[in-house]
Amino acid sequence: MLHARQDYNERVQDNENRIPEDEPVVLLRAQDKLACMAIAYYAELCRKHQTPEVAVRMEKHHKLMEAWPKKKLPDVPGNM
Repeated sequence: MLHARQDYNERVQDNENRIPEDEPVVLLRAQDKLACMAIAYYAELCRKHQTPEVAVRMEKHHKLMEAWPKKKLPDVPGNM
């Protein structure tokens, strides 16, 4: 799996090898002020595209993220 952040490529692993090595992925953290909004929008899109099971899971996750203390805006390490 290929992250936008190189340090995530080295730390975030797919132990079951379900994600191809070159497939781009994104990791959104609850401490990111914008991630919660992205998850809410994704849930809305899931509902519009008839995937209600995914929408329900995303809505539950959105509530968890919304309750998490927001600490920062998105960042990328300086050496990227």
